[in-house]
Formats: sequence, structure tokens, C-alpha cells
Amino acid sequence: MNILNGSAILLGGMLILTGLGGFGFLSSNLFLSLIIWFFIGIFIASISVCYSYLLQTPARLMGRVTSTANTMVHGAMVISPTLGSLLALWIKVSGVFLLAGVLITRIGMIIYLAHTLFMKKSSRVTLEHN
Repeated sequence: MNILNGSAILLGGMLILTGLGGFGFLSSNLFLSLIIWFFIGIFIASISVCYSYLLQTPARLMGRVTSTANTMVHGAMVISPTLGSLLALWIKVSGVFLLAGVLITRIGMIIYLAHTLFMKKSSRVTLEHN
């Protein structure tokens, strides 16, 4: 879970840098852009591996879980380009990258904090029962 959240937070950070670069807040150095996109690829790959691990379920539930996950992923693949292009008309392409980065980073941080609080509470409950 920590790898997934950490990758999401860092991916969001890289997307924020991409958005800021498009608005001219970073240098337009090609090498810097390649490094940022290299890390974006690394973080997406680690998220994909964690996602596949999280989908592992008992054989009797595999069909339901896989079909639900595929529906969500493919639905996002249909909606995202439309939503992204509409947002790009309103806040420019750099703004879309910046917004996506902020959202991904916030979601990753919220899940990390919720997981941390849940683990503290569950360990407290376990200690009280022993």
C-alpha cells in the first residue's frame, strides 16, 4: 500500500511539474522534460503492478472483480479524453496537467493518511483485546 500511495503522490508531483513547465515556471530544457517523463513512466508502472496485486481474489470471485475493474478502467479511458479536451479549452493543456497532478497527489495523500489512521486504530484495538 505504501508503494502505491507513494507512487501516486510522486506521479502527481511530476504532473504538477509538467503543468508548471507548460506555464513557463520551469525551463523548457528538453533533458529536464525527458527526466520528468521518465519518472512519470516509472511511477505509472509501479502503480500498475500494485493495482494488479490488489485485484487478486479467490477464484470464485475473479470474474466479478475483473469485470468490475475492467469496466472502471475502460470507462475512464472513454471519459478522460473528452473531459481533458474540454478542460484544455478552458484552462489550457498545462492547466490540465497541473489539475491532474494536484488531484492525484491529494488523493494519494488522503488514502495514505486514512490508511495510517486506520492502522493505528486497528493496532490499538488488537492490543486492548490481548
